[in-house]
Amino acid sequence: MSVESFCEPCTSDNKQSSAKYWCVECDEALCYQCTKHHKLSKATKTHHLMDFTQKSSCPSDITSLKCVQHPGKQLEYFCTDHDAICCRDCLAKTHKSCDKTVSLDTAAEHVKQSEVFTDCKERLRAYLKSIDSILKNRDKNLNDIQTTGKAIMAEIKSIQGKLIQRINEIAKNMIRNINTIIEDDSKHLQSENDQVLNLRQSAELYQKDITFVKENVPDKPSFIFIRKMSDNISKIEENLQSRLQKFEDVWIEFQESAEVAKVESFGNVTVKRQPSSVSFHPEKQRQAQTLSVQTTCQTFELETQIDVSGKSITGMAITDDNMLLLCDHGCYEVFVYNEMNQYISSVKMSSQTWDITVIPKNSTAVVTFDTKYIQFIYVKTLSPGKRITITTDSERLYAITSTSDNIMVGGTGNIYILDIEGNTLSVINVQIGSILYMNYLETRKQFYCTDGGNVCCMMQDGTEAFTFSIKNETAYRSITTDNHENVYIIERNTGNIQRLHPDGTVDRDILTKNCGIKDPLALCFNKTFDKLYISNYGSKEILIFNCK
Repeated sequence: MSVESFCEPCTSDNKQSSAKYWCVECDEALCYQCTKHHKLSKATKTHHLMDFTQKSSCPSDITSLKCVQHPGKQLEYFCTDHDAICCRDCLAKTHKSCDKTVSLDTAAEHVKQSEVFTDCKERLRAYLKSIDSILKNRDKNLNDIQTTGKAIMAEIKSIQGKLIQRINEIAKNMIRNINTIIEDDSKHLQSENDQVLNLRQSAELYQKDITFVKENVPDKPSFIFIRKMSDNISKIEENLQSRLQKFEDVWIEFQESAEVAKVESFGNVTVKRQPSSVSFHPEKQRQAQTLSVQTTCQTFELETQIDVSGKSITGMAITDDNMLLLCDHGCYEVFVYNEMNQYISSVKMSSQTWDITVIPKNSTAVVTFDTKYIQFIYVKTLSPGKRITITTDSERLYAITSTSDNIMVGGTGNIYILDIEGNTLSVINVQIGSILYMNYLETRKQFYCTDGGNVCCMMQDGTEAFTFSIKNETAYRSITTDNHENVYIIERNTGNIQRLHPDGTVDRDILTKNCGIKDPLALCFNKTFDKLYISNYGSKEILIFNCK
């Protein structure tokens, strides 16, 4: 039976009102009337309120914004020199000489899209994946030892029937020995299974907490929470690593004796042990200690350009080591440039190339040709790979994007979801024409597509999230996103590069014809999002802008 909670300000005034909301900053329960005053008060009107029923679901690591060192003081600043959250008194006494101190509002900006937030989610995903693998390994070993033991016992009983009565007693002793081995090791393996399942439960709870915080908790508490969560994940990763070092794979072998009548045993039952083949390698932390404070780029300065005379660049992508891959629709080649913008080589393909994507953490790129097939490129060797035909009603497939687990290809009214080997998994029906360019944002699980005259953002089920268009623009082309989930669109007719906020509202034209943009067609960021590459299709050049 749940216990009713009451409004804290009313309780202090000897009144009894049911709590309806929870103030994160004040760390107190409020009734409807006190909530109304809370929103109107100059001191508290910016505070974040959540439905009181959600408080019980809030992760335990979500704390108030009050300073532990100085009770009663609000946490308002973040010192990047010491990776510390502090109040005004902390700032004056401990961080007075620190150069890199920002407001907590600034530090917490985009925290849910930050590297550390993504890092925690990815580490938990990898951790849970490893847990599944470990459980499968333990279950198999458990099943194998039981199956093998039973098979050996059957063999022993078969031999037992061929021997004299004296051997029957020996057989009984051996069977008793095997049963003891199975029982002892089965208990041990089951115990290991139970330990791993307990670790899994902890990880799933952390995963649930992260999802809840992202969807329901304000940025400041989320910022504090996710830093603590990163430490918690490190602890359970270390716990799992420590346990795995003690795991052993166990099996039973039996060797029948050649001279059964001469010995007291007609075979030897042995237990084989070796370190378990299953392992756990924690996902590399992207930012192990310090959370950097990043803001959306405001200036784009032309650094240099690459001359691509004689080429028709329709698609481009960046590898994990920042090599630039360019699709030349005028021929059958993909051109490769290093991080210094120097030409390295070209990869001969099977048809005229259109667009390209690099599968993250895979050293593989995939190319479309405005046909029904795609082709792989092995980035390490810069050599062409297998070609795969996609079953589709579309005569041509142009757009392509990818995640570490999937390849997505755009057709006419459909998006084809493939695994990283090129096998079709599913088809998403979308209300758009022939998709020319496409980008998938994994953090939002949204597709951003252009079909020439339209820009659409769609959810994974094909429903529309938002659309965008401007007057007189009928040639939208390449589309991409930055590390803050902003959307960048090429407007070929007007010669502008438009930026939208993550919700689809207009930010501004970040680049125009006055910046050297001439008949743009393709664009992409490097892996650190501090360089933007744009293909001037008409003037046959690649412009490279520094993003600040």
